Amino acid sequence: MEPQTENKLSENGSIRRSYGRSLMYLKATGEDLRQWAFPIKLNSMNQHYAGAHDVSSLPQTLADGVLVVGLQKDVPTTIVHDDRTMEDPMWESPEFDHYVGWVALDNEYVEQKGLPSAMRWPWDSSKGIYYVHGYHSLHCVLVLRDALMEFRDKKHQTWKFEHITHCLHVLREDVICDADDTPRYTGHLHANANSTENSSGIGQIRMCRDWGKLRQFSIDHSACYGRPLDHYIPLEDRYKFCPDNSKPWEKSAGG
Repeated sequence: MEPQTENKLSENGSIRRSYGRSLMYLKATGEDLRQWAFPIKLNSMNQHYAGAHDVSSLPQTLADGVLVVGLQKDVPTTIVHDDRTMEDPMWESPEFDHYVGWVALDNEYVEQKGLPSAMRWPWDSSKGIYYVHGYHSLHCVLVLRDALMEFRDKKHQTWKFEHITHCLHVLREDVICDADDTPRYTGHLHANANSTENSSGIGQIRMCRDWGKLRQFSIDHSACYGRPLDHYIPLEDRYKFCPDNSKPWEKSAGG
């Protein structure tokens, strides 16, 4: 990855870090939090989002059962007992910036993969805006982290209870959908022989998909979405955070 791309993603990561504080700002100023958090329902960009409230119009399976990115469970990953705190810098890594998951997919690709139509990308009407599910789930993990830290510190909860409940359901559905059949060993054996913790499977290998490849797919198809959350900006301006520093809005305007 080019250094400037990583720097841009790091910058967007700093945008995400201010999320909680900025939601408090929005509450104080009366901004519509639903519009701010999830712009999928906004303005004329929805003009091609046909059947938005009719689930019967949605494809029931992906075309020919193909995987959208083509990821397989082919990455051996060690099960660990991760004792890093909720303040660990790991949480602020650009690798876990959920804004990366906002992608713009062209109509031909969407048709090929059997995806439903979506809100139009403001810089190219032949592309729809999608939120990669893995990044939506990551967003939910970060929401729960915020809620736990604020509960621990006796601070006002940034996220509405309904949003936290939504995220619990999302993660529960992920577990059921994945149906991971890895048998984790039990007992104080192997890497867990001298541990005082009664954790299963420590040191064991499980097979995972490649997060790096998913991230690269998202970067390659970026919708350039981001939110400088310490102040309000119009919806279209939120699609001006391209990781490769490109400016598709200039091409869209004929500039």
